[in-house]
Amino acid sequence: MKFIILGIFALMLCIGCEAQSRVAFVSFVVRYNFQNQVDGTTDMTINAAFLPHPISNTIQGSNLWRLGFFGAQNAQGTGLRANQINQLLTPVQASRTVTPGQNLTFVVNARPNLNGIGPGKDFPYYCVEFGKNPGTNPNFIFQVGNDVKSAVLCQSSEDLPSEIRESKPRALFTTMSAEFRIVQSFDDRLPSRTTISIDLVPHPSTDTISGTNLWRLGFFGSKNSDGSGQRMGEYPQLLLPFQSGKRLAPDSPFSISVERFLSLANIGSGKSFPYLCIEFGKADGANPDFLFLGSEDGQTIILCQTADGTEEPQEATQTCPDGYIGAETTGMCYKRLEDPLAFDDARAACQADGADLASASTPAKNTIVSGLASGQRCWVGAIVEAGNYEWLNGDQWQYANWRKREPNYHLTGRACIETNFVQPYLWNDHYCTSKRIAVCEKAMTTA
Repeated sequence: MKFIILGIFALMLCIGCEAQSRVAFVSFVVRYNFQNQVDGTTDMTINAAFLPHPISNTIQGSNLWRLGFFGAQNAQGTGLRANQINQLLTPVQASRTVTPGQNLTFVVNARPNLNGIGPGKDFPYYCVEFGKNPGTNPNFIFQVGNDVKSAVLCQSSEDLPSEIRESKPRALFTTMSAEFRIVQSFDDRLPSRTTISIDLVPHPSTDTISGTNLWRLGFFGSKNSDGSGQRMGEYPQLLLPFQSGKRLAPDSPFSISVERFLSLANIGSGKSFPYLCIEFGKADGANPDFLFLGSEDGQTIILCQTADGTEEPQEATQTCPDGYIGAETTGMCYKRLEDPLAFDDARAACQADGADLASASTPAKNTIVSGLASGQRCWVGAIVEAGNYEWLNGDQWQYANWRKREPNYHLTGRACIETNFVQPYLWNDHYCTSKRIAVCEKAMTTA
């Protein structure tokens, strides 16, 4: 029998606590596996992950942690306790170092006495208690949510959601790190080329998950180091389809890197939203469905950092003309036309500058062009005429990203293609006389 319990806690600073090292845990996931019941005893394995808040101190020493198990009469774990085990951790596990923002993980094996514990019995709830070990060295403040005390989470197997009882796959990670590289736009009104690289370490007990549309990586600016409060310039999904379908396995590295043009006008050092934040979690409509960090409630991992040291100045030997932004992934230079124009007028404006309307003929190109338009409806360099679709720069028509029920403009004449229709990155065929902003492109040159 397997099931998991999850705890998520709001956090406030401990007012009045003495000035010493502190660790504040904001969530934890506990996964049970019971088997081989013999004469009232059961082999039990617990996989536990406890997430400390970034405000925590690094705690290193000996005899730091205690993880206990008992049966309870209620979901709060109060009152009488049955067959309590005070400490499941080995001395090595109890002395494990905790680092802010990185899960503290344990895998423990025990043979508890479950007589009287379980569904239909006097003590129907399985409970774990996690806290600071007596006699810890060094001493420190242990905090869970707003409470300076141990955390107790209890669960009755009868109350578990059916999807958990049916062993839905679980995506479990121990740590996540992120790196930002930003080439700041010469004009604050334009998006800046931003590369985000993330590395996650799968938990040894994670399930292997393969499918489509599994993951979501978002970006936003925040006033707070934990990403709480108002969000600025949010991009809910930065991943391309092949990235969002990345396979997860317990013994395989899990790394993703994306290059996007992001609007950072009010985000970064010295600005209203100084923290760059990423949010990683399960994508909507994931196939197959699974439990991210063992949870059904939309839990995500958020990491934030300041922009200090992430910005890279434009090199003196530009590979793009003034006013253009280069993209390494496509080898092209891009410039946004601010004034909405009809399709032919927009193309003429690009050609007058030695460029052409930007192609969106691959997922990477579509992401760049749509991102430069900052969500506004924008012409791309493609037309449809008599049912034939054509990229004006000669690219092969091998990729499309139509919005649902598009294309639907059936004329004997010509229609023009726009992106960011209703939602970012999605296409629509439309009257060429309509006015839209546009993005011009030209090839990079060697300085």
